[in-house]
Amino acid sequence: MKILAVDFDGVISDSALKSLFISHNAYCKYFGSEVKRNFGGKLFTFENWEEMKKQYKKEMDDYRRLRSYIELSGDFFVIIKIMEEQIQIKDQQEFIAYRNQLQFDYQLILFWWYN
Repeated sequence: MKILAVDFDGVISDSALKSLFISHNAYCKYFGSEVKRNFGGKLFTFENWEEMKKQYKKEMDDYRRLRSYIELSGDFFVIIKIMEEQIQIKDQQEFIAYRNQLQFDYQLILFWWYN
């Protein structure tokens, strides 16, 4: 028997950096070359991951803080957008208000998330 265990909210293990790896790369694929402000404009790879964690510690800490506001799967993209635009979000209400003004194609986001 095969079992697929998905820890979407990070309760079983701290998946913050795993979700950052995937969401940042998917975000860059979704928007293309016009959004290369985060993490020096580089995609994360298995080869550069450890160095990127050291070099961009502040950004990764910002991601962890914002991650606490996630309610929906598309919110991972919202976090990357907030970081790219350097918007200050102080609480859940501000996060939701910002998310509600975005016009993402969430079906396409899911495609890039899983591919």
